[in-house]
Amino acid sequence: MVHGRLSDAQAVVLAAAGPEAVRLALLAANARIAQLQTPAISPSTPSGMIPVYQKPPAPWRKKKPGAKPGDVFDPATMQAIMQQPTNQYPENHMTQSLQNGYSHYARSLRPAQVAVSKAQ
Repeated sequence: MVHGRLSDAQAVVLAAAGPEAVRLALLAANARIAQLQTPAISPSTPSGMIPVYQKPPAPWRKKKPGAKPGDVFDPATMQAIMQQPTNQYPENHMTQSLQNGYSHYARSLRPAQVAVSKAQ
């Protein structure tokens, strides 16, 4: 069995051995190519399925968008719908998101509707 590329002398010897030897050599080469092309199963694909496209890790994908309860009220990106008396958050901090807002890059398309804390 020949591994790698055949030299001219090896090709002549294989051709002189007959068509059956050529077929066997091609079958062995085909099996070797199939073995090399079979991907290894990764921990992310335990069933053996191969993902077609994996998004590269990026810092902006780790953070979920939107304001969280406890964030300072920002009138440029938020609209105060109601005030809630609470001791859990300081005054003028968001306590609850009633409807998410939308922005395109730095421009706010629709402000988030939020509940804002007030002192009791």
